[in-house]
Amino acid sequence: MLLAGDAAGLVNPMTGEGIFYAVATGALAGRAAANAVIAGRPQDAGARHRGAVRGLLQRHLRHTWSASRLIRVPRVVDAGIRAARRDQRVFDDLVELGLGDGLITPRLVAQLVRSLG
Repeated sequence: MLLAGDAAGLVNPMTGEGIFYAVATGALAGRAAANAVIAGRPQDAGARHRGAVRGLLQRHLRHTWSASRLIRVPRVVDAGIRAARRDQRVFDDLVELGLGDGLITPRLVAQLVRSLG
């Protein structure tokens, strides 16, 4: 059995969103199972799946965990809104972080610091 999405505990800690994780890890589960069967080692499907999920999401989840802590501070949220209003790319970075597999980018950090200053 391979778990995907919220069944695997994959929910964005910043937004509570899980559709992206469900679709992405579901596809990875199917690929891992198929490749393990093709290789004649179906028992390896779990390890293949874990490795693929880590490769796809580990860095992103570290970033969203950090962001989920930062957004507890109203001043940081206000700075993020101001930064996103000023720069479409910052807005896009925030959307990807909350709804996709985005990261806290150097541009996002720079614009947050500018907005906090």
